[in-house]
Amino acid sequence: MSDCCFMGLVCRKEHRADFEEMGFRLEEERPDGSVYMIDEQAGYANDSDLRGLAGKGIPFHAENGPGGEYGDGRYACDGHRVVQVDCIQGAGPAVEVGEDGEPDADQMHTVHDYYEVLAAAKQAMVEGLPPGRRWKSADEILKAMDPALFREQREALIRLAGEAGEGIAAPLRAAQVEKLDGLINLLDALADYAHDALGMDCLLEEPDQPDEGG
Repeated sequence: MSDCCFMGLVCRKEHRADFEEMGFRLEEERPDGSVYMIDEQAGYANDSDLRGLAGKGIPFHAENGPGGEYGDGRYACDGHRVVQVDCIQGAGPAVEVGEDGEPDADQMHTVHDYYEVLAAAKQAMVEGLPPGRRWKSADEILKAMDPALFREQREALIRLAGEAGEGIAAPLRAAQVEKLDGLINLLDALADYAHDALGMDCLLEEPDQPDEGG
């Protein structure tokens, strides 16, 4: 016998049959084209079936009550990714806090992904946007870029800023210089994150330092 719980789910009307196959039944049709469905005996919160919808273009969001082996939880799918988070009973996502008072970094990242995908799922259901196309995480965007080309683009931008400051290139107003510096700082931060979190080689080589005694 499976470990069952109550589960509620919101999806687009045209995807209703996909969830009926899992055991959900229609509870309410909504004016925006979405439907609310429930499964009062969801085995293990239909976890494997819901995760299997990743990449199939079916946006939804759902929440489940506790079972015998697990607590409350929530799911979100933008048609491309499925993210699940554990929740405090009757409330939002739960994040473990260590003895040092700091929240678990991996769990925080998952919660961030959940809210990002949830927003995309709701937008896709209301406006009928192509699921998984318009709403992408920073990780997905960075993974899609060419590290070598990104380095070249950053080097070109830094060189342009330096030449403008030295009067080699066309002079820039103070406001333009400030915006250019801000853009360089943003690209530096993205490169650092891509290197540290995703293992992508986007960092620039440190320039050789002249010998002080030379």
